[in-house]
Amino acid sequence: MHHVHSEELDKMQLPLKQLNECKDFEHFLRQEKEKKSDEYEEVVKMQHNLDQLNHYKEIIETFKHENEAMNDAQYIQIEKMQQQLEQWNKSHIVHTLRQEKEKMSDEH
Repeated sequence: MHHVHSEELDKMQLPLKQLNECKDFEHFLRQEKEKKSDEYEEVVKMQHNLDQLNHYKEIIETFKHENEAMNDAQYIQIEKMQQQLEQWNKSHIVHTLRQEKEKMSDEH
């Protein structure tokens, strides 16, 4: 039986060792890729959520503006009604005063 020196054995084992390292590295790369893929999915989910939030924000802003516009319109309407009411009150008071004056002059 031919005795193999440890140096020769090392030389023979070197390709095997390299192959295993390559396999390990390949495995490591695959894991990293999966990790990146998961991270990417997370980012996509986050982006989607962000888009939805922005969409809702726009809707809320639109509602706010419409509401403000409605409030303004209602406010203007109320102002007009108040003016009409004041006008009516004034004319009513004037009319009542005129009647009172006439009554008094009739009595005299």
